[in-house]
Amino acid sequence: MKHSNLLFLLLFWVTLLAHLSAYSQEKREESDWTYVDHEFPENSTIKWVQIENLFGSVEVTAYEGKKVRVDIEKRVRFSNWDQYDSAQVTVELVTRKTTDSLIFYVDAPFLQKQFWYGRINYQVQSLPGDYKVTFHFHIELPHGVQLVASTLGEGDVQVKGLNAQEIHLNNVNGNIQFEGVSGKTTAQTVQGNITGSFSKNPFGKSYFKTTKGNIQLSFQENLSAYFNFIADKGTLTSEFEFASAGREASKDIISKNGHVTYQLKKREKIKVGKGGFEYQVETGEGNIILKKGKLKK
Repeated sequence: MKHSNLLFLLLFWVTLLAHLSAYSQEKREESDWTYVDHEFPENSTIKWVQIENLFGSVEVTAYEGKKVRVDIEKRVRFSNWDQYDSAQVTVELVTRKTTDSLIFYVDAPFLQKQFWYGRINYQVQSLPGDYKVTFHFHIELPHGVQLVASTLGEGDVQVKGLNAQEIHLNNVNGNIQFEGVSGKTTAQTVQGNITGSFSKNPFGKSYFKTTKGNIQLSFQENLSAYFNFIADKGTLTSEFEFASAGREASKDIISKNGHVTYQLKKREKIKVGKGGFEYQVETGEGNIILKKGKLKK
């Protein structure tokens, strides 16, 4: 009987130690918040805010004011506290101010950075396997300040209500969303959807591209523009009437929910209204939808 009890206790402790060991290897997550308040004086020459994130989301909201308000959440996933301490030291967020720009970018030993025409291109040498760091940006931006917002994944890029001359949004493994913006706009992602609406139709050549995903764009009802569509496979659904601006338009038509959907060929060029600026919309595998927004008075 005593031997049975001893065997039971031994099995109990072995099982408990196994669970504790497994638990110690589970990934934990800790968050640190950093608040950055940058004020634009009356004679400020700052024209751009540039966020070059590595992993994590970027959320930008425009407001009536003269300060750039930035809340940054740094999240560290790790298995033990030594890894957490290492991540806090080796991966950092850098703020850089030039004559006309305010730039945020990530610096780490495993990153090689290339500064090219004002942009930062990351080359990841080898990601550490024992921890992962993500930065999540929450930004309030004054109207008129131009924006570059980019991330490689682990989150979406979102912009709301910004009125600026140029807006550039980039993602690799995630979605891009913008709402009620105006200005020349580019939005590019590799694997993700692009969804956007304009408070005023873009007054310059604009570009929207995803390799694998859908693109839905909402323009004001008074839209006059040329569209260049490039698609390997997918359909075009439009609430705007349009005419072919190149070769004969696609013949394959599908009636769906009261709208007309065209089976896209490799390349299509159409004219909406009287034509005007050119917008290029490109998807490798996905559908394109053009919607009408309410005319802003």
